[in-house]
Amino acid sequence: MVQTGRELWAPSPMLRFVFVLLSVSLAPMLAAGPAALAAPADWSAAVGQRIADFEYHVNWQETSLPDLESSWQAPNRAHGFRTHFTADGIRVNPRSAATGEAAPWEWTLRLARWGRVGSTEEDLAPARVRVEGNRVLYDRGTLVERYINDRLGLDQAFIIAGPPAAEGRIVATGGFVHLDFALGGTLSPVIAADGQAIDFATPHGERVVRYAELRAEDARGRVLRSWIEV
Repeated sequence: MVQTGRELWAPSPMLRFVFVLLSVSLAPMLAAGPAALAAPADWSAAVGQRIADFEYHVNWQETSLPDLESSWQAPNRAHGFRTHFTADGIRVNPRSAATGEAAPWEWTLRLARWGRVGSTEEDLAPARVRVEGNRVLYDRGTLVERYINDRLGLDQAFIIAGPPAAEGRIVATGGFVHLDFALGGTLSPVIAADGQAIDFATPHGERVVRYAELRAEDARGRVLRSWIEV
């Protein structure tokens, strides 16, 4: 299941692995005996945790989707899905989808527009995609869309650095700010009565994606009123 509502940020378009070969003398350690060579008690657990964390990292690679040759993507073992981070938004499928075959279901989300309610909507600037570890940023200047992929799910956040503006001018001085998304895929939305979550179900009624934990804060950390509409 995909969960949202915590926070996100992202990385650079290139992952660099630097291997440094150190020349050290083992003589003093050998002289001290086998005890000096013993690893810390928690060493194995720490290494295992790092390996487990690495499973959630985002990498550029070929996809199993018939219409997408390659993309930034990340598996989520805890929840059984894989996210493809494309220039047009995210595509989520089950991790079990076989290569070259249609996935049992797909859920897509794309930011279409944003701005103040009742005013001219903000044109979306092309996003600069940055990737680092398990984080992805779609950087559009004033608006940054951020994702974190981890054991809790896929965390999405939007960081708005200033009022919606067009051609350098503020579009409106008041009113709610809205973020409009284009949904796609094979799932149907089921919105919660309080407007705080949406479940997405297969044609058979199985709910496989949950978009929830909505929260909005201003620059001072004050919680703002927020809700979801379909």
